[in-house]
Amino acid sequence: MPTEFLELLVASDWWKIKTAGAFNPLIKECSTLWKESAASNTVPNPDSIQQAAERASKPAWTIDPTFESVTRIEDIAISLNAIAKGFIIDRACEEARNASTGIDSVLLSIGGDLKVSGSIPQPVGVTDPANPADNAPPLVTLELTNHAVTTSANYERGFTIQGRTYSHIIDPRNGYPVSSGARSASVISKNANQADALSTTLMVLSPDEGIALIKSLPDTECLIVCDNSELKRSSGFDAYVFKDTSLIPYHTTLTEDFELQVDFEINHPDARRYERPYVAIWIEDSDGRLVKTLCLWAQIDTNYVKKLSRWIRLKDKNWGVINALSRATRKPGKYSLVWDGTNEDNAAVPAGKYALFIEAVREHGTHTLIRQEFNLGDNPF
Repeated sequence: MPTEFLELLVASDWWKIKTAGAFNPLIKECSTLWKESAASNTVPNPDSIQQAAERASKPAWTIDPTFESVTRIEDIAISLNAIAKGFIIDRACEEARNASTGIDSVLLSIGGDLKVSGSIPQPVGVTDPANPADNAPPLVTLELTNHAVTTSANYERGFTIQGRTYSHIIDPRNGYPVSSGARSASVISKNANQADALSTTLMVLSPDEGIALIKSLPDTECLIVCDNSELKRSSGFDAYVFKDTSLIPYHTTLTEDFELQVDFEINHPDARRYERPYVAIWIEDSDGRLVKTLCLWAQIDTNYVKKLSRWIRLKDKNWGVINALSRATRKPGKYSLVWDGTNEDNAAVPAGKYALFIEAVREHGTHTLIRQEFNLGDNPF
């Protein structure tokens, strides 16, 4: 058996015991039950939920460390989603730094879970669950060195049954979608796999139980955004907050007079090798002058940025919109941006004709430019 898989199972057993069942990789059966019921707009049968939760509470395997083998003792589905991504991040950072003596530090993000490995401090934003757009101001900016941060939350996924919205995160202890009072939970830890397991667990536990769990673990901190707008954080969390920043107020609704929302999807080409896209999205005025860059997703020191031919020719470009963000995992390829009607100096722009541009270029691939004009005035559009 691969050593990595064995380590994941050992870690899963440890967290299941440490969290009294709030973390459990055997919850897959319950999740599938709710997903299938949501597709038919029905609530699962309570007896079926109870049976699935009871099956998840029992041991499903035994581990023989001498022979590095695992024996399944229960035929039940296993999901390592709540810990495997962090485990992959840890291993990938280790391999990257060992690949060359010239590499001192690595920042790796997979689906909003990330780690800064090495001696160079890096700023990392934590997404505000009240405003989770990809270019929205973060709830807080952290400064990390040799630490990981992961976030679990309800704002990206979930499902609706008969008009009621449910979380996609299932409480393994009872088989029902979580209703713990937490809107999002972010965890800082030396290891991404630990942060990954804990951020999910903190969505299952009540905020006070979550804080108590974090307090019992060394070199681990957390920030929990509660459903009632309260921010709860562990005693050492503020030590990681980036200088000159602080936690911004949590709002349940947007209060701006104007907001343009841009939802878009980056498709996955039907090709053997995925060629990553470089994307720039911005606003121009009627004279073709840059008003505001909404996003720039690119690696600056490559020739592919220059192939963003429309954006690259603009004057006064803002290169500072490339940010590392810890956020809840979203559906693949789906993104959202907002424009509040201001320019790069955050001053409100006058009424008039404007254009939204979306430009993308793939490595060794295609170039796409989308232009959409609109009138900014008193009438909504």
